[in-house]
Amino acid sequence: MRVIAGKLRGRKLVSPKGDTIRPTKDNAKESLFNILQFDIIDKSFLDLFAGSLSMSFEATSRGAKDVTSVDNSKESKRCYLENSKKIPNNIKFMNQDVTTYLQYNKKKFDFIFLDPPYEMDINQLTNVFEKLITICNPDTIVILEFSSRKDLEFDLFKQDKLKKYGKSSFYFYQLNKRS
Repeated sequence: MRVIAGKLRGRKLVSPKGDTIRPTKDNAKESLFNILQFDIIDKSFLDLFAGSLSMSFEATSRGAKDVTSVDNSKESKRCYLENSKKIPNNIKFMNQDVTTYLQYNKKKFDFIFLDPPYEMDINQLTNVFEKLITICNPDTIVILEFSSRKDLEFDLFKQDKLKKYGKSSFYFYQLNKRS
């Protein structure tokens, strides 16, 4: 696992131990950040279900000014601490449950990336999306990495695009414009 591009390009990241965390594959990560490219510079980036934090380090490397990562696993915390010792970053790591974080956080973000466990129930995922409303600007882009399925629709969000990478997909959402 490594940082693909930007000022930290080529830096190796500590990988999670075991199989409880599923890092985004490098080719998919590269494709996603090629889509976001210059739009992420000087923007805020929230990484929910951060796991290995590889997406957070990539966002930092590509110029995001304010990166927050949220994950409640001990392994995620270990990855953050080990990588932070050797790689300069601007990541604020929150070792807590995503729904708890969303319940109490009031800060708004320009980009929100979610990589929940694939076995997460659609009702739980819907609950998370309902809580995202409070931290979205009108132009916030929400990116969900999830198993390739059809019909991942959420009230108050419209799906802008879908990019498939093997067994997983990136679903892009924005808030529905209110009349």
